[in-house]
Amino acid sequence: MPESYRIESDPDWDAEAEEEAADREPIARIRGRNLKWWIIAAAFTLAMALFATSKIMGVAAEQVTAETFGFKVIDDRTATITFDVTKPPEATVLCTVHAQDLKKALVGSAEIVIPPASQRVTNHTATIKTTTKAVAAIVQSCVRQ
Repeated sequence: MPESYRIESDPDWDAEAEEEAADREPIARIRGRNLKWWIIAAAFTLAMALFATSKIMGVAAEQVTAETFGFKVIDDRTATITFDVTKPPEATVLCTVHAQDLKKALVGSAEIVIPPASQRVTNHTATIKTTTKAVAAIVQSCVRQ
């Protein structure tokens, strides 16, 4: 600051100390404001992460899946399939099972209603009537009713 602009009416006034304090003060204020916004942003991010996790876990708990454990060809017109269904215990599920020939063509189909149960995973065996001899059986889909 040029000397011509300084007014030294107070004998205890220290121009250099005042300039240093002025230089430090805005930085301290800005850091305090930034810290507040960083804390708010971190809290918001944490809240959103917890919300997203709860939604994902909720969707996973409601999901219906099926896993085939085996099939057996009884004769040229009949096959059986054994599979597990994972679902919410209170849900009713409709599963469609297919029997296939060597070319993976559909030779039989059946729909099985899986009623509510006391556990999430239940085991089922279904009989599929076929038009020709089957060589494979699969769970095509399981959907909530």
